[in-house]
Amino acid sequence: MIRTERRKHFRFGCSCFGEARFENSSVEKISIKNISYEGLKILTGKRKLEVGDEIEVRVDLPGEKVYPLVKGKIRWINKKKEGTELGIRLLKMANSIKRELIDYGFSVWRDRMQYKH
Repeated sequence: MIRTERRKHFRFGCSCFGEARFENSSVEKISIKNISYEGLKILTGKRKLEVGDEIEVRVDLPGEKVYPLVKGKIRWINKKKEGTELGIRLLKMANSIKRELIDYGFSVWRDRMQYKH
């Protein structure tokens, strides 16, 4: 069976950290696995979450400034041995912050591609 790609935007793999604030106001350190124009893939601890739950995410880029919390909605959940992967669709984010995140994701991707050749 051939799967049709539903994504509209390229995902840049990365490995950075941040914090997530969940609907119950609990805050947790997270790992950010990829960044795209409209969202993030993050890894959280094992917790009970539902698709559609709102979440706020703060991204800490290596050697960069710390960003304010941005609002998102959980689009998908994947339970893993090491935690829970979440697909987050970003709802509100200043264009300047979005550009900086995409620039960071692109630079990580570009550096990885240079080492492959």
